[in-house]
Amino acid sequence: MQELSEHNHLYGSYVKDDLARLQYQHGLKYWPSLSEVVQAVGSDAEMAEVTANGPTAAATESRKPGRSDFVKAFRARIDDNRVRECGFING
Repeated sequence: MQELSEHNHLYGSYVKDDLARLQYQHGLKYWPSLSEVVQAVGSDAEMAEVTANGPTAAATESRKPGRSDFVKAFRARIDDNRVRECGFING
């Protein structure tokens, strides 16, 4: 979990310490095996519904998608990235 959440500041702020305490509080017999975790993630992914939101939705939900929809979504994404990255555009 720690490696997967390395760049997720919310994990570090809210979950990391509690999870670390649990890791040493109980023996391994109380935790699922790696294959059981992977199977549960796969089952959950099969049932997931993929939806677009934000700038992506503008380009995908139009009745007649066209170039203008793409440009609107692209510009919205650039603006969103500028705000989050203090004016810098990251790829």
